[in-house]
Amino acid sequence: MLDVRRLRVLREVARHGSLSGAADALSFTQPAISKQVALLEREVGLPLVHRTSRGVRLTEAGRVLVAHTDEVLARLEAAEDALHDLAGLRTGTARLGAFPTAFIALVPAALRALRLRAPTIEVEVRVVDPEPALEQVRRGELDLALVYDHDFAALPPHPGVERHHLLDDPMLVALPADHPLADQATLTLTDLSEDRWIQGASGPTTRLVEHACLAAGFAPRVVVETGDAMTAQGLVAAGVGITLLPSLALPTVRTDIRVRPLGERPPTRRVSSVTSSAALAPAAAAMRESVQAAARAAPAPAYARSTSDPTVVV
Repeated sequence: MLDVRRLRVLREVARHGSLSGAADALSFTQPAISKQVALLEREVGLPLVHRTSRGVRLTEAGRVLVAHTDEVLARLEAAEDALHDLAGLRTGTARLGAFPTAFIALVPAALRALRLRAPTIEVEVRVVDPEPALEQVRRGELDLALVYDHDFAALPPHPGVERHHLLDDPMLVALPADHPLADQATLTLTDLSEDRWIQGASGPTTRLVEHACLAAGFAPRVVVETGDAMTAQGLVAAGVGITLLPSLALPTVRTDIRVRPLGERPPTRRVSSVTSSAALAPAAAAMRESVQAAARAAPAPAYARSTSDPTVVV
């Protein structure tokens, strides 16, 4: 493999027609230039310059090598420029996956911050549940994922994947506006043991609700299962039953239902960011920083509406 530094020396010798001229251009001594040319000739096995009293001129082998050197150095310089653009967040792609309610407020806040910091970065996003997200990060299909778990259904460890806690996402109870407890500031799950429940069809949040109710001493009487949060809210508004909503979903709450907190230790989802254990590319690292900043600026309870809104009391 030819030494790129020596190729650059030979090109300067060709440009200036002398060893001294190349030495001045590269801030080397003339003996150092002569040594580098000699080492390059040894590498290629052919003479590259003819030394004369008037300077030096390239041999045919030297001319061939310099012609290729121009192309090689130009491509190396282009590669350096491209790497500088990546490091400077002028180019690059960040691939983000997150669970649905993260896209209500947390992910948009992070994306806005990233766009202000690095408007030319390409961002790919996808909606993905926690366990598949972990696997996609492990396989390198995502750079960063937002996931959640809870005490009743902790996510399994994944080798090669790192998790960092972002915020806690307490669950709130959503009630029909005419529910007998709709105006009570704070409720407990025990207060709701006789109610009919609207519950998610599957997933970690469903397991959280089931286990939290069992821990409170009752099994929820589920009358409807739906995986759509807005459908659940519509059914609550119609008086079909009650449901639990994560705090991250508060910006989507209908005005004709009431949302109340569940005491000092409500069922809570732990929201984390997940990345590969390998070093992140600059764009992905910037995305992670934006997500962390968004979580610090607006932890889950801060997504609640104003306490002057009768829909929500927190």
